[in-house]
Amino acid sequence: MHASTHHSWRAQLHAERQRLDYMLRTIETDLRKLLAERRTLLQRRTELEKMTRLVVVPKTSGNCSQPSSTKNENLVRRRVFTPEALDQVALWTSQGVSRDEIAARLGTTMASLQVACSKAGVSLRRENGTYSRKPPGPRGSK
Repeated sequence: MHASTHHSWRAQLHAERQRLDYMLRTIETDLRKLLAERRTLLQRRTELEKMTRLVVVPKTSGNCSQPSSTKNENLVRRRVFTPEALDQVALWTSQGVSRDEIAARLGTTMASLQVACSKAGVSLRRENGTYSRKPPGPRGSK
């Protein structure tokens, strides 16, 4: 009897080890998939960050639309002045849209719009329905 009990115990131990090995392989496979998905998402985020310029806006807490009260911890960055947006600004300017209206369409202030356009060499002046995008030059030269 003692030998059959020992054999049964070993068979149960072997079956349990096989079950645990299978679970471990499944978890490792799932982890590899998650890591690959994470890499893809990080690459997409990096691409978006390269395409845009950062503007700080308050983060909202929960479902309410009011900014939360903590100052520095609850700031997120929202991209506003992308190259595409600056091209659109130049187009709107050529169509006679005012600076205030352009800022409102982009969801920013006129001051931020003026600074971004100045740095990018985009003219906000309405001249004969045309617009110009100055090539970047050294700072301080006109």
